[in-house]
Order: sequence, then structure tokens, then C-alpha cells
Amino acid sequence: MTHRRDRSRFWGYPSDHAFYRTHPSIIPQWPPDLYDDILGTVQSGNDDIVLQKKANPAIKIPISKRGALQRFTEMPIDILYEIFGYLHPMDVLNLSRTTKSLRSVLLARHARGVWRSALGSVRALPSCPPDMTEPEYASLAFDDWCQLCLKRNTESISWLCRVRYCKSCMKKRCISEEELMYRIPKGLSIEKPETIFPYTTLENNGYLPSDDENEHPLYFLPAALKYIKELEEIAHAHDTDAFDRWRVEKNKAQCKRITVSTSLPYTIR
Repeated sequence: MTHRRDRSRFWGYPSDHAFYRTHPSIIPQWPPDLYDDILGTVQSGNDDIVLQKKANPAIKIPISKRGALQRFTEMPIDILYEIFGYLHPMDVLNLSRTTKSLRSVLLARHARGVWRSALGSVRALPSCPPDMTEPEYASLAFDDWCQLCLKRNTESISWLCRVRYCKSCMKKRCISEEELMYRIPKGLSIEKPETIFPYTTLENNGYLPSDDENEHPLYFLPAALKYIKELEEIAHAHDTDAFDRWRVEKNKAQCKRITVSTSLPYTIR
């Protein structure tokens, strides 16, 4: 299933935890005296501002703030994890992308509790799907860029395919049912590929679920190629029992993905 998020930046927290999170791309407002120092402005007695641009302007950082976060990562790891656990998942993601040291701290296996705590603070958010890690889940749910071309303001998510692509990239990464059936090895019959292969549907304004029963799904190519490779090995071995087990296994996995995907669009806004 797929979902188009709105552009709201208000995230659901418990009643004592709700706040507006600052979008990471917003430039902070500097004080006027700092602008004066950067631009080389001089204020005369007549309150007229004269711009005298410096050759190599440099931002002066107040002495009291120099090195304020220099020893941040030297804090005890359990204290860091306790602090990070109170953040929104998007803020934990941004922290993991700031420095190599913070990235290693937050992406370590024993930091899983931090991500679970951050994800758990979002009201009514389902638990992380078993086929994804917590950082992958947080990135898919709360980032806003295309995972292929990095285009910003990409709000459409294909939960069934576990990707967030812009419309053009999703078209490049999907194939029709006819092409999928052509790629399946001869001798192996799959009557309903939508019960096996991850898929999505495209509409004019993005890739969203369609109510049109006659509309054919588009299958996610990377997942399809992986499945087809497994089918080629089964076809080469001429093992019908292995093919039956493969279909049952993939059908169960698809049912789990669909169950999770149907609940996510209504909880993440």
C-alpha cells in the first residue's frame, strides 16, 4: 500500500510531550550584531547604516560558546542513550548524520533501545516491521526526500515496497504484470503475482492505492529480480516441492507486509 503524507511538521506525542519540531533545513535567525560583524556594517551618529563589505568576512563565535559540544560524545554512553531516547525519531536521524562519532554511537547494535524509545514516543505509531531496522523505519516514515534521486519534498511512501520515491523514479523502478510474467522461468506458474511480489499503483498525483479493481499493479523491480533469481535456481533443479514451499513462504511474507502497510498510512502524518 502507498500513502501521501501532508506537509505538517506537528508530530503526535503524548499530551505532555507535544511540541513543534524545527525543520532541519530552516536557517536559524542570527542576532543583528552578528549580521553587522559579518557584513562590516557601521552605525553612524545619525543612525544611518553604511555597508563596508570586508574582504574575507568571518563569523565570530562568542567565547562562551566555543567548544560547547566538543566533549559531547565523551559523556557516558548510558547517559547519551537516555537523552536521545526522549527525542523525536527525525531528530535522532539528524543527530546520526552530524558527525562520524555520533553516527557510530547511534547506529551501533546496542543503541537499538534509543530508536525504539524514540519511535514509541510517536502516538499510535505501529512497531517497526520485522523486515526493517529501526533507523530504516524512521527514515522511511519521517524523511522527505526521494531515496533514489534525493529530490526534496517527496511525501509519497510505498509501504508495501518499503521505499519512498518520487513519481518519476518509481516509474523507473516498476514493471508491468506482463513484463513480470515474461521474466518468470518457463515451467513455473504463478496465477496471482500480487500475492507474492511487492507492488504499487500509480495515479496522476503520485503513487497511491487505487479503488479501481481493473487497474493492474506495478511491481517493484529490485524485489522482483531477487525473487526471479530464486525461481531460476528452483527451475534449474526441477524441484516442484521447493517451488511449492517457496510460494507458501513468499505468500506469508506478502500478507504480513500488507497487514502492516494498511495501518501505517493512517498513523503517520
